[in-house]
Amino acid sequence: MNTQGSETSAEAVRIRAVRLVCDQGWSTEDVAQAVGRSQRSVQLWVQKSRHGKKPEQLRTKKAPGMKPKLNKTQRAKLINLLRKGPVAAGFLSQLWTGPRVAELIKREFGVSYHANYLPALLRSLGMTVQRPKSRPSERNEKVIAHWVNHRWPAIKKSPKTRSLADLPG
Repeated sequence: MNTQGSETSAEAVRIRAVRLVCDQGWSTEDVAQAVGRSQRSVQLWVQKSRHGKKPEQLRTKKAPGMKPKLNKTQRAKLINLLRKGPVAAGFLSQLWTGPRVAELIKREFGVSYHANYLPALLRSLGMTVQRPKSRPSERNEKVIAHWVNHRWPAIKKSPKTRSLADLPG
C-alpha cells in the first residue's frame, strides 16, 4: 500500500531511484537511503525496469476488478431516488431494506444487485445502512412505565436480611 504521497509522486521516486542506480552508478543502499525506501525495493525496481531500459514498467497500474455496474449519472440518480424515500419509489412503508434497494436499482437501471452487496454500494455513495429498532407497534410506553413503577416492586424478590446469628460457624 502506498502511504507516501500520490501515485505520480511514487512513480517519480521509483524512476529517479532507478536512474540513480543505472545511469549514475549509485549503490542500491545509497539510493534507498536517499529516497527513503528499503534497499530491496530499489533492487526490485531496477529489475522490473530491466536495469533502466524500461522505466514505464514502474508506472502505477489501475487496480484490477470489475467495472462498477452503475455509471456516475446512474449513481447520482440513485442517490436522489433514495433521498426521496421508499414511499415515493412505490413501496408501502417508509423503510429502505436491502431487497427494496435492489428492486429499485433493477427497475430503474436494469441492473441486478444482490441485497448482501448493497451496503458497500451505499457506502460508496456516501450513505449509511440504517437498522431500525425492533419494537412492536403495539408497545405502550405509559403502560410499561406504570408496570415497572407499581407492579414490579410488589412482585420482585427482595434479598433476605440476615443477622450475624444466622451465619454458620
